[in-house]
Amino acid sequence: WARWGDAEMLASAKEGSPMRAAVTALMSRNATPNCVLNVGVHWLCNAPLKNAWNAAMANVDVDDTVGHACFFLPMGDPGDDDRPMWKKKGIDGYVDAIRKAKRKVILLGPPHVQNLPFIGQDAFVDASGAGGGGDGVADGVIKTLFEIGDAFDDPPVVIMTAGMAAKSAILLGQDRINFRGWGFIDAGTTLDGYAGVKSRDYNDPRKYCQKSRERTRGDGDGVEFWFAPGVCEKFPQLPRAGGQRRTHHRNGV
Repeated sequence: WARWGDAEMLASAKEGSPMRAAVTALMSRNATPNCVLNVGVHWLCNAPLKNAWNAAMANVDVDDTVGHACFFLPMGDPGDDDRPMWKKKGIDGYVDAIRKAKRKVILLGPPHVQNLPFIGQDAFVDASGAGGGGDGVADGVIKTLFEIGDAFDDPPVVIMTAGMAAKSAILLGQDRINFRGWGFIDAGTTLDGYAGVKSRDYNDPRKYCQKSRERTRGDGDGVEFWFAPGVCEKFPQLPRAGGQRRTHHRNGV
């Protein structure tokens, strides 16, 4: 599960750039047969981003192309205003699916996401400074990731919050995906709010704490499960506001 958003669109606009090569491969059914590229189509309402995307797609073979527009893979978390909708469709989220399947997890990202109880990773790879795909820092991080995963008895699921380096990991991991059962989830900024970091409008830790308290579905779905230790202690519970709460759809729709 790979995502292509505003930063990736701009990075892939230049012919010959590493991200131009990346998006061409990720959109190709032959090059990446078990990968879904999820394009943030809401960004295409922005003229410069639309032009950048069109430039990257100019020479793509449409008969060998597959993409999707969901953007973020549903996690099943209380901060997602669409969680009830996903639930009605029988989608509990990848957190629950990984736990039920008892899969090993490698978390690739910055240190602030390392202590999230709901991830419960078996290994952590620090991806600080590796946000740009195709650079030496990213290559070294991906090499470490593969060394750790290859040492496991069973194929892991890799959850990544590593910018464009996540796309490079998926491309370099094609043999592991196609023939060895590895899974890769490009989670982007969806983990930040639960780690106490507001990196986007939608992932405000204060709002996430409030939503989690209001939406808990019982054991294993409360603040203690979703947040890094101490995050919600900074935000005391507020009285529930009357009327309809404004929702912010994570997938831009």
